[in-house]
Amino acid sequence: MAAYKAAGRGGVDAIAIEPLAAELGVSKGGFYYRFAAREELIAATLDHWSAEARRLMQRCATIADPVEQLRTFLGLAMRDEQLRRVDAWFFLHTSTHPLVRPVARQAAAENVAWFASVLASTGIADQNAARRARVCWSAYLGMVAELMASDDPAVDSEVTEMADLLVELIVARGEPAP
Repeated sequence: MAAYKAAGRGGVDAIAIEPLAAELGVSKGGFYYRFAAREELIAATLDHWSAEARRLMQRCATIADPVEQLRTFLGLAMRDEQLRRVDAWFFLHTSTHPLVRPVARQAAAENVAWFASVLASTGIADQNAARRARVCWSAYLGMVAELMASDDPAVDSEVTEMADLLVELIVARGEPAP
């Protein structure tokens, strides 16, 4: 989806009908035939983005080992440059936009719930699994921000190591103090 790619380049501001119509080689009228307003295009882009994350969760849910589920999810999410760019724009830069905010909040809640479920399946108590899931989600967003801000190829090449270390820390045995 061209609008999804545009979102990775510049968030909501990059989801504009004229440039996308030109990029796709269609008339503005043709574009407006499909989307009555820019807001509909933004909503469709947000739906596509949410579906991408759900597909990734479903793909990882087929892995029997929950630790490997987490490792695979984080590794794939961080290596998928398009997904991490869109995550950066929608979660970190434009999360206050009136169309983005509710979708970003829902997507974050779904991700945290999925992480918590996977962590609970490792034997971590539910309350601690939920807390660790929030830490995992926050760390993922922090790593996305670092990857987006860096132009050092070494940082990008360390993505798998960062995902592995995060999983190791999140699933470490021992319960934190309440």
